[in-house]
Amino acid sequence: MIPLFAKRHIMYSKEYRNMKANYLAGGRKPVGQAMIIRALRVLNARQEPATAGAIRRQEPSLSRSTLMAGLASLVRTAGLIPMPLDGAPSINTYTLATYSHRAGVKLSDTDLRYYTRMENTALLMLSEHEKAKAVLTHGA
Repeated sequence: MIPLFAKRHIMYSKEYRNMKANYLAGGRKPVGQAMIIRALRVLNARQEPATAGAIRRQEPSLSRSTLMAGLASLVRTAGLIPMPLDGAPSINTYTLATYSHRAGVKLSDTDLRYYTRMENTALLMLSEHEKAKAVLTHGA
């Protein structure tokens, strides 16, 4: 019988490999997710409310449909924490798992490590994507 923590590790390893493969393959969805993570890192670091509008202002090239689809998928795959904005319950603020302690959410060490790897992988892929795009646009 496999212990529960080992099963979770195996599950996380498979999910991580799948997500990394998606990011390395490129495409609009993974790039959009990475742009959302980058915007959230800035907003969460400043301790500003990270609403969908604030993310769009941070990343103006991100379309609304990509933003909303990316937020929904990041809740499942990267531990994004949606919480209602104080005074406006119909508006959500979003917090990355790496800033979960500020939102009052306690994650296990395993979950936090996994979600941090996901965020870092997405940001590395975005960096490589933007470098490749710059080379294609401006030449080597």
